Amino acid sequence: MDLREVKKEVQNLPNITELVEKFTVHWLKPIRANTNLPFPFLVTFSSEKKKNFNKKLAILQETLGAIQYGQTIHEKSGLYARFLVELKLAILQGNHSKARTLSRRFLKDDFLNFQNTIKEVKLFKDNIAFLSQQYKEFLELLQQELPLEESVAFLELPHKTYFQQLQKIPSKQNKIMGELGRQFLMIMKEIRT
Repeated sequence: MDLREVKKEVQNLPNITELVEKFTVHWLKPIRANTNLPFPFLVTFSSEKKKNFNKKLAILQETLGAIQYGQTIHEKSGLYARFLVELKLAILQGNHSKARTLSRRFLKDDFLNFQNTIKEVKLFKDNIAFLSQQYKEFLELLQQELPLEESVAFLELPHKTYFQQLQKIPSKQNKIMGELGRQFLMIMKEIRT
């Protein structure tokens, strides 16, 4: 994969903030009066189950907030791709001071530190795994409490599509970060020869 393809891959990444917002719109809300009108079955929960449900929902909302940070990883990936193009151009033009500055920034900048972004990708992957676990627990809870028809109807709502799209992002991010790192190493090898 060359830099143009990597750049295109980065541009094709879905917007995490939008996915989380759409998921949240179609997902359950804390059980209170006049909430969850599309899900009248939640009213039938006992007060103890409602408390438990609301606690789990609060944790899920925190996880979704952490997941939204993944959009920053997308933006950084785009910046890395641009930096690598600039770095390659600087080398081709023989501008070694600019090449050194860009490579230092790629490795040591407070915001753009590549190693830190790799850690952020891992954290994002862990947050998605935690969300998956929570999502599964909610579905199991609802399947225990709901009649089959309502359970199936709930599973067919759009939240499932947005959730599945979120689940695919970590592997795409890993692929892109790996390719960006490989491209950087190839360019640095060119500098040394």
